[in-house]
Amino acid sequence: MKTKAARIFSSIKYELCIFMVLAVQAVSNLYPDFSVGEYTRLYYLVDYSMGKTSRLLIGSLVKLLNPDPSPRWIAGFCMIVLAVVLLFSAIIIGKVIKCADSEIKAQALVLTAFAITGMFTFSNFSLYLGFLDIWMFIIAIIAMLCIDNKYLRWLVPVLCAVGVFIHSGFAATYFPLFGLAVLYLVFSKEKKFADSVVFIASCAVTVAATLWVLVKGAGTATITYEQFFETLKNKGGFTYTDFGIENIAFYFLDIPPENTGITAEMVAGANAVERLIMMVKVNLADISLTYTVSLVIFGTAVIAACWAVWVKCMKNTESKGRKFVYLCFMLSVLTIPLGMIIAQDFIRWYQSAIITQFALAMFMLVTKDEPFKKTMQQIGFYFKDKTVLLAIIFIVYATAQPYGLTA
Repeated sequence: MKTKAARIFSSIKYELCIFMVLAVQAVSNLYPDFSVGEYTRLYYLVDYSMGKTSRLLIGSLVKLLNPDPSPRWIAGFCMIVLAVVLLFSAIIIGKVIKCADSEIKAQALVLTAFAITGMFTFSNFSLYLGFLDIWMFIIAIIAMLCIDNKYLRWLVPVLCAVGVFIHSGFAATYFPLFGLAVLYLVFSKEKKFADSVVFIASCAVTVAATLWVLVKGAGTATITYEQFFETLKNKGGFTYTDFGIENIAFYFLDIPPENTGITAEMVAGANAVERLIMMVKVNLADISLTYTVSLVIFGTAVIAACWAVWVKCMKNTESKGRKFVYLCFMLSVLTIPLGMIIAQDFIRWYQSAIITQFALAMFMLVTKDEPFKKTMQQIGFYFKDKTVLLAIIFIVYATAQPYGLTA
């Protein structure tokens, strides 16, 4: 019996340990209220009966399950989704570790330790319970599982459209993860025609869908601003504040809140560039300088470490194609400053970009990328006699929080 139990544990030890770390992290973030914020909760109450644009897909799914969900029901639903995502992520990461060559198994374990801890990856899915980011992450993971299958890879462009209709920020958050993975396959495989078609189609669908929801989305609304307020004001037995509904209405109906100083007429008469300028001014008008500076310092340190890996990979290959792909891996973090000028949720932009960095590194482990393997061996050799230094770096990374960060 003990031998059988030991075999079972040995077969799932990585997955079990990873899930336990992620679960403890989530519970500590959720304690003591385990609730979804009022503003976030509204995204589970809007649906396609109100229009046909972005941010309505998940609310439409919820409506199929419960037409009038209470705050408690939404919180429970979001916690179930979170638990499933963490479990599924633990299973995938565990399989990645098992795929790693024996020469770099230790490096794979260290990479995993950094990937599942700290403030830039899974922590924010629980810290900001209910945010639509987790749904975009789900789409990205499904796409990652499809990209190297000769049948399922044709679903990837469809998944891109789904991602955009979950949230219009999909192109700048989780699309780069699997988009760059497909690009890697284009430059690393001999038979690359199908991968090239998937990559081009995915980019085209993502760009077209994003532009459509941003420019035409508000025009699909089937209810007025007043009807929108009336519908949401007492949904699920809870009275929602005007502030939350006004912010949802801004994205859905293109009507900015009164406190921004921008009127609906100004928005309607503006071109794309003018609209962007107005959005930037509103976004940067009231930000926490201490929070932003501390977040940028922490985030830049993590990104610098990721860049060091990709630069080393570039040096370890003579292939111009692979050098280009590694460069694209590096440049994918430019979604962070792009996001920061249009939305104040700075931590979320860092989260998606840094998750992408870790996930691409794990993808390199699965594909047995030789330059990456050589880089990992060199890193292992560098830290061979610096275990204490590595432990200190990890402790600082895993426990650091930017000043002013709250759920």
